[in-house]
Amino acid sequence: MLYYDTELMNTALKKGKEKELRDLLVESDKYRDPQAYVLAPDVAWQIALTIAEHREKRYLRTVEAGITAARLISSEERLWKDPAETRQLKRMLQELEKLPKDEDDIIDKAVAKYRDKIPAFKPERYSL
Repeated sequence: MLYYDTELMNTALKKGKEKELRDLLVESDKYRDPQAYVLAPDVAWQIALTIAEHREKRYLRTVEAGITAARLISSEERLWKDPAETRQLKRMLQELEKLPKDEDDIIDKAVAKYRDKIPAFKPERYSL
């Protein structure tokens, strides 16, 4: 299968049709599952814009990228979603939206929680 796909792409390149082939391949798979959907260039671009908006804070950009991805998946009607996945996605989005927006706040809470539970945990080893 890979051989034939490679030959198809090589032929598309020779004929100057590589973008058309790419678009057809993406479109044929985009709505089959959430993973293919978020990897589609237009959707990945929207998530990347969210990451770029929060480039100064690693924690916040991760949370916001997750929220954006979950909202995009949830709102796309053409995307096939298993009912169990839909429930989990809704729950995940709710949890992501409840996370604190301040990175220092969540780090302080986590350090306080795990310092007593795990005696070997040394926050200073992680620059915390």
